Order: sequence, then structure tokens, then C-alpha cells
Amino acid sequence: MSENSTVRYIAFDDEPATADVILADKLAVKKYLDGFTAFIRDCATPMTTAIQGDWGSGKTSAMNYITQQLEEDAGNIILNFNTWQYSQFNLGDDLAFSLIRSIFERLPQPESNDNNSQKLFRKVHELMSIVGRLTSPLLHYASKKIGVDDAVEVVQETAKEADAIIEEHRAQDPMLSSVYEHDTSPASLLADLRKQLEKYILEITADGQPYHRIYVMVDDLDRLEPERAVEVMEALKTFLNVPNCVFILAIDFNVVLRGVRKKYGADFTEEKARAFFDKIIQIPFNLPVGVYSLSEYVQDYIPQIANRSDEDRNADIRQYVRILQTTVGNNPRSIKRIFNTFNLTRSISRESDDSTERDKETFAMLCFQKKYPTVFDDMVLETRGDQTVTDYLTALESNLSDESDSWQHLSRNDRISLTRMLVEFGKLFGYGNSEKDSYDSNDSDNESAEQRLRQALGNVAVTAIKSASNDSQGENTADIAKEQLKLRVNAHGIEVVEAEGKNSKYKKSLVAGAKITDLQLDGTSVDATSWSALSFYFIKKYAGLIKQRDNQISDGSNNTLTHRNFRYFDDDQKVQEYQEHGIRREDGKPLKQSNIRATEVSVDDTRGYVVANHMGNAINLQGVQNLIAAWAQTHPNSESPVLELTIER
Repeated sequence: MSENSTVRYIAFDDEPATADVILADKLAVKKYLDGFTAFIRDCATPMTTAIQGDWGSGKTSAMNYITQQLEEDAGNIILNFNTWQYSQFNLGDDLAFSLIRSIFERLPQPESNDNNSQKLFRKVHELMSIVGRLTSPLLHYASKKIGVDDAVEVVQETAKEADAIIEEHRAQDPMLSSVYEHDTSPASLLADLRKQLEKYILEITADGQPYHRIYVMVDDLDRLEPERAVEVMEALKTFLNVPNCVFILAIDFNVVLRGVRKKYGADFTEEKARAFFDKIIQIPFNLPVGVYSLSEYVQDYIPQIANRSDEDRNADIRQYVRILQTTVGNNPRSIKRIFNTFNLTRSISRESDDSTERDKETFAMLCFQKKYPTVFDDMVLETRGDQTVTDYLTALESNLSDESDSWQHLSRNDRISLTRMLVEFGKLFGYGNSEKDSYDSNDSDNESAEQRLRQALGNVAVTAIKSASNDSQGENTADIAKEQLKLRVNAHGIEVVEAEGKNSKYKKSLVAGAKITDLQLDGTSVDATSWSALSFYFIKKYAGLIKQRDNQISDGSNNTLTHRNFRYFDDDQKVQEYQEHGIRREDGKPLKQSNIRATEVSVDDTRGYVVANHMGNAINLQGVQNLIAAWAQTHPNSESPVLELTIER
């Protein structure tokens, strides 16, 4: 048996963190939860609070910790409810009342010698039994009407309509007839139930009693159908908004927004939803996900990091953290899932050498795949032919910074995070090295980066979620239908003159991953079969124009280098100085050195250099168009050059 066969890769469950884990404060969240707990210990009552956060952000873990802290206090009644478990019994319209009844049944029963408490208890129990039988015809109807107004007033307003509903069901349930022989106002049952329940709670929490405060912890509200979650919130507020009661609800506002729109109509605005939320929730508490310590996650989930030197270990941790921050973020559930999937890929690959760097590369690619699946799938498809992964990623970063129409479906935050992730990719895989000492491209570095990128892609191939859109990804590359487009470039712009399929106009995404199959300038073939070669051809052809106009072939400043700008230098020392100190994007940020090429040219038999940005296919093509436009401006009486190219995607 080989040594590698004894390696075990840990899988992490999705259970909520225990109170002991929070006490250890590895996530740096304890002080926030302690502050919340201290607040609800001393707050005025009745009080309803909400612990807010996305799925997997730690709401249940927080509830468990708060419960344990409150259990240490004498005189607390703590009732925990998981509404998602209730929903599994298909209670439907009865869910809200079932929760109310369960809260009552779990309250302490009075001592046998306490006549007043015994009387109140029996009264509430009787009303609960009766209303329980009426839940479907009456309480569901009331729940459609009851908001956060005074319960008695609301049920009185709906009494006539509720009577009509009860009449429809009276013949079907013998108990209903006997009830209404004694009480002809069904709506008063709800009002009386609320009144008697309040009396009983005040009785068992009065001075001299062993209990003084009731905490009701309601978890997983956001796992219910949004409309049901809203009904539960309304029922709790209506029936249990009484002194000495504190409610802690685990729910996210977005669930409430969807619920009120489902219940009250799609035109229920977000502003109204927030007003609704504020009437029920006095204290919103957002889990401080942003302060969760990702470095602790990394050290816990990749224990072999501990075997590295302090300097290497800290550097590794920082890099893992940056990758997480720009992809899956701080959500504990998402982080556990990503590390489980990561360990699965490691278990399959089982590198025989020191695979620390390869592990980080696989982890980064995995985070990319999980956070941006549509972009990842596009990269896989586009790089099956001649297009390199490094070229795709550099073009992608350019498209994002230029606000290209290629990825308009991404939110602004996702575009920013994806751009930051690509910066980390450049550092990790070794392309776009900003510390290059030479302006010449280093092909060996790019080849090494390409090999490592493709190895990482292979490692994460088993973790993709298959869908109808990518079922064909297992097919042989030769079997994939190829699309051909013919583009025309002149002084006026770039246009699609012949197109197969749905594409009818030019946009940057059309040339991503595309291969040039034919190229003609004014009807004459041009020997340039790659996008960089196309750009170099035009730079050399129009070198004199670039020298003459220099910074005028752009709308940027002297220190700006974009696809609209070409700089001419007459010696290599100036080229190197400019690369080191003067190259900036339009937003002022440094441009990656691997995307900058200095092309040697000859103008009037004098050697010089043109420095330009070659960040991907679209950038190269746009640069060519700008050179053609600049030539046309300097030759107003001549016909503009026309470049026609056929590309294959």
C-alpha cells in the first residue's frame, strides 16, 4: 500500500455550531451575541426581535448560544420552536395557530393549590380546544385580516364575515352547533382567547412566582413558504404580544418582503414591507457575517497548513482568505460546502509531491466555479479550441473594467468581486506578474500558468452541477458545432456583415475565444492568424502615424494606456521606465504587465518601440479600429482602409 493511500481528507457536517464553539470565539462573533443577550435580559416587554441573515449565515448557531446563556439565569422560561419542522406535517392554514397552541402547552402548569391559576389555565385550555376545531373556517380567515392592530378590534370587524364562513361548516361538524348555542359571536372567541392567555402569562410571571420572563425562540421562519412565515409573525404579534414575553425570530427581511407581496398583492412596495416589518419587529439584529474570522476557517479546514513555517503558513492563510472573500464570502455554510468539495477533489487527485501550491490553485478554481457558474462554464467552452485560459481571463478582466455588455447580467457587486478574484488568479497562477523586469513577454511563464490553470480545471471537473445547458460538455471538442462570423472594421467602427445563428450585431463577447480564419485589408490577404499578430501587424503598418500623433490616438491623458492609446518611444530605457511608472488604466489602477507589449518598429529607418495593451481579443480588435480611424482623420481625402476578418467560435 502506498503512503498516499493512508491520507484521509476530512468532511464537515452542516450542523449548527455549538455554544462551546462560539465560546471559543473562533469566528470573532461572541461579543456581538453577548451584547444581544444582555440587551434582551433587561429590555422592556413585550419585545419582539429578529436575528437576520442569509441561509447558512449562522442564525441557528446564534439562537443556540443565546438559549444556553439565558438558561443560566434563574426565573426564565425558554421555549424553542423550529417552524420548519412544524411545516413538514402539512398543517397548512393551521400552522400559525398550532404554534400558538404549542407555546401554551409548553408553559408551566399551575400548582394544584393555586385556584386562580388553575381556573385561568382551564379557561385557556378550553378556548384552545374550541378554536382548534375552528381553525380552518375561522382562524385562517382571521389571519388574512389580522395585522398588527389591536386583536379585539380586528376580530370584531370581521365577525359578520366569519359568521358566514362558520355557517358553511356548521352542518359538517356537530361540535360547532353546540358551541354556538352558548356563544353566538365566533369572533369573540379569538378576542377572549387572547385576553385569557395574557392573564395566564401575567399570573405565572407575577411577583412571587418562580418565573418572571418568557423567551420564545422561533427558528427557521425563512424556510417556510414566505406567506406562511408572515402569518406566523402576525399570529405571534396578535396573540402573544403581552408583558413579560420576549420573542426572538430567526428570519431575513427578504422573506418577509416576498411573503407580504404573496399575501397582500404584488404591488405591496418594499417601503410598505419595511413598515410592516418594523411594526412587528422592535429590534432587528443582523448577524455580523463580515467580521467572521476566515483565517480560523482555513486553519481548521486545512490542518496540514500547520506543518509549514510561520511565514509560509501566514502567507498561505492570507491567500486562501482573499480567495474566499472574492468568491463565496463569509457565509459559514457556503465555506463548509466549498471545503468539503475541495477535500473531495484532493482525495481524487492525491498529489504525490508537495502539492501546497497546487492545492491553492485547485481551491481558487473551485471557488470560481461555485460563485460564478455561468462565467466559469463560458470559460470552459471558449477555451476548448485555440483560445488559452490566460487570454480568456485577461480579456474577462478587461471586459469587466470597461463595463462591456458581455456580462451585464452580473450585479455591480459581483462584477467588482469577480474583478478582485481575477487579480488573485493572476498572482496565484503566475500570469500578469506586476513585478516583471522586462517589457518582453515571457512565454515560458505564460505556458506554465496555462498548464497549471488547465490542471486546476481538470481537478474541479467532477464537482460541476450538471444542467441541460451543459450536458453537452462531455462531448468531444471536434463534435461541437462551430459558428463563423464575418466582421468589417473601418473608421466608423466594427460591424457584423455576415452572421450564422442569432448574432446580428457586434459586441465584445463575440470575439471571446474566437479564432481568426481569414483576414483581408482592402481586399488583400494579411498573414496574421492570431489576435496579437493582427495588432502587431497594424502597429508596424501605422508606426509612423503613432509616432506622429502619439498620445492623440486616444481620449486619455499621457499616463493612460488603454486599447485607445498607443505610445511611441525611441529607446528601450524609456520603454522600461514607462512600464514601471507610467502605465495606468482609466480608473488610475496599474495595468497588468503581462498584457503590455512593446513592439519593435522602424520609422524612417530608425528603430523605435510602440507600447500597447493587448489584453484579449476584443482589446486587440478595438485597438486596430482606433488606428484605422486615426489614419482616416489624417487622410480626409482618401478612402478609409477596410479590414474584413472571418472568425470561428
